[in-house]
Amino acid sequence: KSNDFPGIAGGADTTFGGISEAFVSRLDTSLRFHNYVPTLSSGSVTPTTGITTTTFTYSVHYTDQDGDSPSIKNVYIDGTAHAMSLSSGTAASGTYQFQTTLAAGSHTYFFSFADGNGGAARLPSTGTTSGPTVAAVTTSAQVLSLWPVYHGLCGHTATLWAQVKNTGSAALPSNAKVWYWVDGPSWSGSHWVGSASTAGLGVGTTHWYSYAWAVPASATAGSYTYWAQAWTTHVISYWKGPQTFTVSCGSASASIISLWQVTGARCGQSSTLWAQVKNTGSAALSSNAKVWYWVDGPSWSGNHWVGSASAAGLAVNATDWYSYAWAISASATAGSYTYWAQVWTTQAISPWKGPQGFSVSCP
Repeated sequence: KSNDFPGIAGGADTTFGGISEAFVSRLDTSLRFHNYVPTLSSGSVTPTTGITTTTFTYSVHYTDQDGDSPSIKNVYIDGTAHAMSLSSGTAASGTYQFQTTLAAGSHTYFFSFADGNGGAARLPSTGTTSGPTVAAVTTSAQVLSLWPVYHGLCGHTATLWAQVKNTGSAALPSNAKVWYWVDGPSWSGSHWVGSASTAGLGVGTTHWYSYAWAVPASATAGSYTYWAQAWTTHVISYWKGPQTFTVSCGSASASIISLWQVTGARCGQSSTLWAQVKNTGSAALSSNAKVWYWVDGPSWSGNHWVGSASAAGLAVNATDWYSYAWAISASATAGSYTYWAQVWTTQAISPWKGPQGFSVSCP
């Protein structure tokens, strides 16, 4: 019996109940090889803005009703194809991603996938999506403030401090430094006395940096100034300065060897600050020699010099401990505190010693 079915190649075939065996076979084959086109959704790039060191993530969700894994899985960035990788889900129903840095400028992208069986998907279906916008890296800084030097001493170190803010678009690089420039009476040699690394300072972040300048023993006593400026391979900040200070030279000198740890400090009570002093001069310390204590802590207001202890009569090369009972205000703020110490007569005769950290608790 002859059976001709539209759309199915055939002719005279064996029939079963009026249905061609060849027709059933061909129909089954046709059904088994029907292919559904895959779909793409939720295409994006994050972040949408950044700088040339920013890592951008392109992401799209792929779905194939037949369970086909993609044979092509590309994101085209500015017309160039980049293969994507499965980041979550399954190969036939999952999110694919590609990560990269980009050059400065405005960029475009689209996604193009294929299932290996003739099905393809594109997102957007035509054209491109704009983004991200990438800015060039700018490295710049600002020296906000310089800290006073409380009397330098010939033959000792004086600590120079600069408060630096990163005003650029990326963290300061590994070669970033703040350089210190000093001038004083009868100066000879380079005025650049040293530097402190500012590497890694985050965008918009401010931090204090210090350099221990070794005042020459042969320096001339008198009024000095220092300045600071931030550098990488070139200048990245304006000058800050001058900060004026005094350098003294003479036979009276001392050294603070150690500070003792404070324990059990509480608001409204007294805590003892200790300094171990050595007379490094050529005569016993004079009657007006004192160890002065300087304290800082959260929400501090008023004078940081909290008090002193007499070091009068300390013999040449002798060492002794001196203490001061600091009355902590009942209204002080609980938290982390630090203290420093320095020996004075009418002027500083020792370098600073500190910081010594301690905690203050309040009921």
